[in-house]
Amino acid sequence: EEPVSYTSLAANGALIFEFNSSGVVPNAGWEADVTCGPPPPCPQPINVMASDVMDVSAVISWDDVTEATGGYLLEVYILGESPGNGTPRYTNTIPAGTNMDTATGLVEDTSYEAFVSSSCDNNETSEVASVTFITMLNSPRCDGFFKDSGAGAGNYMNSEVTTTTIMPDIAGDAVTITFTYVDIEASATTAGVQDGCWDFLTIYNGPSTASPVLAMTLCGEESGDGSIPSVASSLLSIGDSFTSTDASGALTIVFTSDSSVAETGWSADVTCASLSVDEFGSNNFTFYPNPVTGVLNLTSQSTIDSVEVVNMLGQRILSEKPMTQDYALDLSSLAVGQYFLRAEIDGKVVVEKLLKE
Repeated sequence: EEPVSYTSLAANGALIFEFNSSGVVPNAGWEADVTCGPPPPCPQPINVMASDVMDVSAVISWDDVTEATGGYLLEVYILGESPGNGTPRYTNTIPAGTNMDTATGLVEDTSYEAFVSSSCDNNETSEVASVTFITMLNSPRCDGFFKDSGAGAGNYMNSEVTTTTIMPDIAGDAVTITFTYVDIEASATTAGVQDGCWDFLTIYNGPSTASPVLAMTLCGEESGDGSIPSVASSLLSIGDSFTSTDASGALTIVFTSDSSVAETGWSADVTCASLSVDEFGSNNFTFYPNPVTGVLNLTSQSTIDSVEVVNMLGQRILSEKPMTQDYALDLSSLAVGQYFLRAEIDGKVVVEKLLKE
């Protein structure tokens, strides 16, 4: 058999042996070499990783170090700073046997480096091990991007529930998100978690989840392997856009993922524009009748570039380009219910409520 060795971890460097024998059959016993020397160095943590990186927090983990009887020290610095050369943005002492901690109080969209060291007997401290990470942008802004937690560098996380509210920079503007990349796990043959989706987005027309729902379930893998949800109304495709009609101009988006199979997520352009302006108010743009049963008449003092009918789930039902000041829009095929009428006139957007009977 391979020799077995034991090294003291006690402060005084000593080892104590206790031998017990029964009243019968003594054996040949043992022999061991005894050596003395400086204690072994305190091992530094390995496999330090950052996960669940959010806007103001991140989970830092590492492999447990058996010799770290005094636990660990975690410090997080702005990237470019380090222990002894900067101010920690987060610091905590973690007890022995625990090999992870959540760094909090960070700043969104900022690069950090997390340093972890072991604390062994004799108050000995190991060399530090580190990992770098970038916190998420909390609130996407006008003329920016709205992306998943992987932020284009990887997959979103399993068992994720995140809420993002996008507010316009200027009062009176409205937020529009237009998807340019879509890879959210869909279920083509079953209901999945919800309406044909394993993972999905829910979009609210306003500044919170108490606002009306624009789209309850959205998923699809057009940018991945092409899988689509079994429920057609849940399909999210590149080019799909959603515009707030709330007085705040805000959209709130909730993302929910199950416990397996994370995909590469999504990316959407965020734009903000005036929802409606006085020059295209009731005196300059009119439509009738409302409620409507068949043809809806549109009249404007300027050219109507485009007109859309959007249902209460935020789905585009009809889209036409009149390119004229007067236009007859045939809505006879629409199901009875409430809709939004969205007209673009000289680059301005007018959104009005419409009732189909």
